Amino acid sequence: MIHMTDNPFSMTPVDKPEEFIGYAKEKEELENSLTEAGVTLVLSDMGFGKSSLVRVLGHDGKGIYVERCTKDKLYSALRQHMNALDRLLGKDPTDVVSRPVFVDECAAMVPELASTFNNMHDRGVKIVLSLTHDERAELEKHPVNKTLFDRVTKTIILNGLTKEEVVELIKQRADAKFTDKAVEFISGKFRKPRDIVRVCHNLWNEMKKNGKEKVSEDMLGFVLPEIKTREVVGGEKSQRILDYIKNNPGAKRGEIADALKMNPNSVTNLLKLLMEKHLVTRTADFKHYAAGLGGEGKKE
Repeated sequence: MIHMTDNPFSMTPVDKPEEFIGYAKEKEELENSLTEAGVTLVLSDMGFGKSSLVRVLGHDGKGIYVERCTKDKLYSALRQHMNALDRLLGKDPTDVVSRPVFVDECAAMVPELASTFNNMHDRGVKIVLSLTHDERAELEKHPVNKTLFDRVTKTIILNGLTKEEVVELIKQRADAKFTDKAVEFISGKFRKPRDIVRVCHNLWNEMKKNGKEKVSEDMLGFVLPEIKTREVVGGEKSQRILDYIKNNPGAKRGEIADALKMNPNSVTNLLKLLMEKHLVTRTADFKHYAAGLGGEGKKE
């Protein structure tokens, strides 16, 4: 891959919270939850923007943002937001902080910090945890963590940007360097923020390498091989899974495998593919599946 220092897609949205675009509905839900009791979860698979979402709210002054949380990082962040008198008196920061706390990428430290989070919650501190579906499922297996997850009253799931948000993201960063047809193509194929930024990053580099003024539709063959691979992997089996979920919303993975007489591991892999294409999404408890943003999809 060629790296260009002036490539506006070299940074992910989390690097510049002030330029964050997308998840308007989910952002509003999260902001509204900050005044409610209980722990809030922000869940998504990797690359869907959960870190960006919680970080931008911290940047906007909605709460205290702590990244890749350890106990030292947590206490350091809380102390920075305590008033001077409390710091001088050496009080435990978890006793006095009153603002919401956004804890990003916390899965590895939840076993150590679960009791701390519980104590903070007992004292009225709003806790927002950002993690993946699989991390939550694994953590909930352990009793010490379950006491924390039992306090969850709001779960916000990120399944991808809307087409309009993708268009806005590209146009804001590209500064008229993508033709309308190129933007239309990309926004029609991608919803995951990380994929959008990666594809646009590569197209920008191709434009510069070939001395072009804009990324135009004749350059889209650069990403077409990837699109084609995604669309054909799974073939008839993926369509059978999609059809079953449409007819049985809320189906579990094991139920799908049994009904279609397919290997459960194969079903898992194909479900991941369908979620990447936004044809399938997980429900709030992350154990069930429903038709996603891709609507009816098309037969493969």
